[in-house]
Amino acid sequence: MIELVKKNDAVISAEEQEYGNFLRCQERFAAGEVIVYGRSDLLLIDLDSEEETREFSRRMVIFEEIYGELQKFKTRSPSERGWHIYIKIPGSIPPQTIPQRIAMQALLGSDIKRDLLSLKFQIDQHGDVNDKEDFYTNPIFLFEKDPTGYPEWVISKESIQKQRVQQVVILAKKYGVKVDITGTID
Repeated sequence: MIELVKKNDAVISAEEQEYGNFLRCQERFAAGEVIVYGRSDLLLIDLDSEEETREFSRRMVIFEEIYGELQKFKTRSPSERGWHIYIKIPGSIPPQTIPQRIAMQALLGSDIKRDLLSLKFQIDQHGDVNDKEDFYTNPIFLFEKDPTGYPEWVISKESIQKQRVQQVVILAKKYGVKVDITGTID
């Protein structure tokens, strides 16, 4: 059975919708935005309004009553309409699977549509075992314009450098320029 989605009075398949999301991700990535991926020790909270931000604050109090005080890092989203909050899961909490982390993010008030789509994608495509830094297979990620100065526990310098190289390759292919990337990046 093919699942159909209605968009602008046109009916598209779920596969076409997923491909469209993939293309939008590639465009943002090629435009220089960096991707911060969810990991078993990191929650990614996407808040799109002041109301969601207030609700997150109320829920975070309860969360920290249960798990203790947690490291958090807050930054403006690239759209500048909302906030991205990164929460480090301490070693005292067992590693969480992707569906468990999506549930925790949703309970804290993160963008419900994003989390439900991530959960559906993960269950449909990959089960609960994938933690790769790869937007093809890891549904938990946020785009950031410039992660310079972000804590290392949010995104490593190596991850940023690797993505910058990938962006050069994508742009070179787009414009038909041959590039030879060898050696190391300092």
